[in-house]
Amino acid sequence: MTSSLKTRLLLAPALFCAAPLLLAQAPTGTMGFSFGRDTYPIWDFSGPYTFSQEVGGVGGSSMPLTFGVSLQQDLSGHLHGSGSTMVTLGSDTVAVNFTATGTVSQGGNATKVTLTVHLSNVGLAPIADQYRSFSANLSYNLRVDPNINDAPAWIAPLNGTPVHGSVSVSGLGSSAVVAGGDPSTYSVPLPPGIDGGWLCAMNLESIGKSFGGTGAVVVDSYAEADNPVGQATYRTMYANLVAHYNAGYNQTRVTLTPMSGNSPMSLELVFTTGASQPSLVTGRVLGQTVK
Repeated sequence: MTSSLKTRLLLAPALFCAAPLLLAQAPTGTMGFSFGRDTYPIWDFSGPYTFSQEVGGVGGSSMPLTFGVSLQQDLSGHLHGSGSTMVTLGSDTVAVNFTATGTVSQGGNATKVTLTVHLSNVGLAPIADQYRSFSANLSYNLRVDPNINDAPAWIAPLNGTPVHGSVSVSGLGSSAVVAGGDPSTYSVPLPPGIDGGWLCAMNLESIGKSFGGTGAVVVDSYAEADNPVGQATYRTMYANLVAHYNAGYNQTRVTLTPMSGNSPMSLELVFTTGASQPSLVTGRVLGQTVK
């Protein structure tokens, strides 16, 4: 989360000096709380990706297959993308159309991604000194790198193969696709700006004997100025808030539900009396379990 964004959302620092006391019994005022890979990460994977793998050849040989696609993640955690891209197969480069579909599941630093990509050229393209048709079907089984000291990336699953599929070229036949080298080292870097960081901004007011208000969940997203999917540097989901104080547990629970009825977001922040940060955050955002 950029410092300028934090400044705009968190507003006056004086409000935060009072926040721990207010959260004890009457959580009123404007508050904001930041999270990241070291706490409760939430991932918006929308952005451009480059995938590199190997295509099997004759006699155990192989050649590299590389291409880029742009993906969009919806509020339920589904990934999709379509359009045109360039594929490099060995020393040949081919213009193709692509479609991609996938799902984001689990959450935190255990977030998983399954993705299927279909590539095909329109007409014929020069491959191996002749004009040929080309198609590829690839499936990916990946997870977020749990090491917060590494650059954010998708890596191989704990068990299984990160990529499998096949490539077909007219006149040359079909070949299997593999990760290449040691599958456990397979990695797909995440686009700049996607780091699992997010902010919860809240404005709570006293309403009779209850406390409620409005807020927003703001997730770090792809930050390139020329973003081909039109994504801003952060993704904002607005919410209604309700707060309940439990004297027996000496806790305040703040529940966020989406303003938009078609959003599946749910989030709860638990505060212990006197604490400046929530002791527990649970819920579901962008298809992921917050944990």
